[in-house]
Amino acid sequence: MESQGALEAYLKAAPVQYTRPLPGGGGHQEKKILVLEGGVAVAAKPGHDPNYAQQAKCEVVAHRLAVELGMSKLVPTTVLRQVPGPNGEVEGSAQVLWPQFVVAVGNFTATDCADEVGWEIAIFDALAANTDRNDTNWGAITALPDAVLIDHGHCFTKGPNTTSAFFQHRHDQQIPAALLNRVEAFVNNAENTRLREVLDEPVVDQVIERARHLVQDGKLTLP
Repeated sequence: MESQGALEAYLKAAPVQYTRPLPGGGGHQEKKILVLEGGVAVAAKPGHDPNYAQQAKCEVVAHRLAVELGMSKLVPTTVLRQVPGPNGEVEGSAQVLWPQFVVAVGNFTATDCADEVGWEIAIFDALAANTDRNDTNWGAITALPDAVLIDHGHCFTKGPNTTSAFFQHRHDQQIPAALLNRVEAFVNNAENTRLREVLDEPVVDQVIERARHLVQDGKLTLP
């Protein structure tokens, strides 16, 4: 966790050396690639209106949730910092770009993914209430089974549902014991979660309640 903190501190403060367009507008038309001092490239999403500001926060919380679940390999490190917006610098999210990232669409599907990784994504999407998981916002570093995730701006904001195929393929199945232990550890550490630093208390409470439900039920279901 110490190295994670150092990386976050760097991403928050490192000067921007180059700015480039980020193709594929998706849900954010103003996103850009920033190359920070030292050569680290990040995807930047400016929070220049209330909707985009909330999306930026959700991107950060998705990263923090993955870290607290012991799934940091799934979501790249993401922070809030000043980034270029359409009318000058504003607070937004800055997320490390995956190297050699291949998007899933047209290449592979959720059922191609290694089962252990698929279970992790299913749990993550359930807790994040991800209603936007599709084959354009997950993929792999060169090839499976190293599935990784991007684009979490539409998580946490709606009811306790997820459209994730990873979740649907495992719905109502018994959660592997080792993974359930990680969810239980997250619940036990709820008072210290860093999610509260970014999202409103009731939203974070809903994430914790979904996690508590999984622990109590032992199966992949939602309350």
